[in-house]
Amino acid sequence: MGLILSILSYVTKIFKNLTAQSGLVYYGKCPAGMTASDTYIQCTELKGFGNQYFATKYFMKIVYNANSLGNAPENQVRQVVGYVTDNGVFSVSPAFSANVEANDVFLLIEANQINTLAAQNSTANVFPADVIGNKTDDASNDPTATTKSILAFVKGILGRFSVPATDSTSNTVMSDVIGSKADTALTTEGSQASMMRYVKGILSLCNTGWNLYSQYKAVSGTTSSSSYVTLFDYNGSGKLYELQITSSYSGGAYLRLTIGTNRRKVDNMLSD
Repeated sequence: MGLILSILSYVTKIFKNLTAQSGLVYYGKCPAGMTASDTYIQCTELKGFGNQYFATKYFMKIVYNANSLGNAPENQVRQVVGYVTDNGVFSVSPAFSANVEANDVFLLIEANQINTLAAQNSTANVFPADVIGNKTDDASNDPTATTKSILAFVKGILGRFSVPATDSTSNTVMSDVIGSKADTALTTEGSQASMMRYVKGILSLCNTGWNLYSQYKAVSGTTSSSSYVTLFDYNGSGKLYELQITSSYSGGAYLRLTIGTNRRKVDNMLSD
């Protein structure tokens, strides 16, 4: 048994030396007197690299929970955001879900070697993960933004095609102008209604107000006679289109089309 432990200790020393020389991974063990913390982790063996040497460029992974094997924060990964060279104290963000304690073992892994995840709405622009983003990132519609992730822009694009709320007065994206199937009919002109509301308004007028029927009226006088045919009428309030045929006893005739109750003439067709 003693031989096996000796071999393991030797392999560990080789591993620490090789990883430290490569700069890709550093091995660390928390000292016996370290105060438990979910944010500040000490390793006296990793002193002396220079203040902030590991900050933002490395991630800390807890690989061994000495007093509760297999439980948090074991296997959790956090970004190193601070480092004090004199005492080998690292600070991480966000905090681990449980305290790191004395004799726990961790690895410092160079950022490009780890598949990590950016924080929500992170404005960092250091690693590929920062550019890709987080599932919880808020949507962005600003193409000039320099701190938004790809996922934020994708959400922004999808948002432009999402159906707005019923009778929405928003006027920001194309879907606001088009509207929703649930929009209600609108028969008066405005500046905050969707196309759907106006279309429904037109249909409601056609379905409930306009009537097409044949109405003939003959009028005779001493100088002329006229015949009228009403083509459309709106709720009995007045003629919309009226076709009038007039013949004069003195000769000549004309065909006149008028619109509305004020009988505004649209066109005449004259005949001798």
